[in-house]
Amino acid sequence: MLSPGEPFAQGAAYSALDTRKVLVLLTDGQNDMKVEANGFGMFYDKRMGQTGKSWIAMTPLVDSRMDLLCKNIKASGVAIYIISYALGNTAETAKQKARMDKCASSPDNHFDAENPAELRRALVNIVRSVTPITLER
Repeated sequence: MLSPGEPFAQGAAYSALDTRKVLVLLTDGQNDMKVEANGFGMFYDKRMGQTGKSWIAMTPLVDSRMDLLCKNIKASGVAIYIISYALGNTAETAKQKARMDKCASSPDNHFDAENPAELRRALVNIVRSVTPITLER
């Protein structure tokens, strides 16, 4: 558990010295929303404070909320690892990759996987970096 608070109070305190909190996010890099109802209701309900007339007009608002969310998660001491899957290489995806680099705890914590083999490699690298190595004699 990342959070020690409700609804799942089993998580260790953020200040616990014997615990490392890690968030692994697998994403397509697209901060978009579909027309169907979601946690914010329907687009026309304007519950997110949007002023545009389409979901595409919402992208800057969703991007800024993501930036704030990443900042707050890192400030609480949680390490963020991100795997961007199948983004491709376009001018738009370059912006998305830069946003993921910024969201991750460090740019080295952002992995770009274009196929299943690269996805597996990214997951293995994350596990290796968060698993403590103990040498005993």
